[in-house]
Formats: sequence, structure tokens, C-alpha cells
Amino acid sequence: MRTFLIDGAVAGTWSLTDGQLELAPFARLRAPDRGALLSEAERQATFAGYRSVKLI
Repeated sequence: MRTFLIDGAVAGTWSLTDGQLELAPFARLRAPDRGALLSEAERQATFAGYRSVKLI
């Protein structure tokens, strides 16, 4: 299972679908956490050559 962390705790899963990085948090994210997660995910997606990021 591919997971992501927020403040050192597992907060959700991620997957790749048709060149898109999809993030699925286990619970509603606080605004600062959501912003940080999306920012990091966009940097990683660009580096890896994925075309977009989607929070589901």
C-alpha cells in the first residue's frame, strides 16, 4: 500500500492513474496540511513526469 504522512502519521494513500497522481486522505485535512500536501505532491509529480495531481 502506498501511503503519505502528515506530521509523521499515516494520513492517506496515493496511486497513479493514467499519468495522474491521486491522493486519498483517510479524513478531512486541515487547510495548512492540505496546502502542504498538494504543494509537495505537485513537486514530486513534476519530477517524476506525471501530468497532474488530484485530491480525492
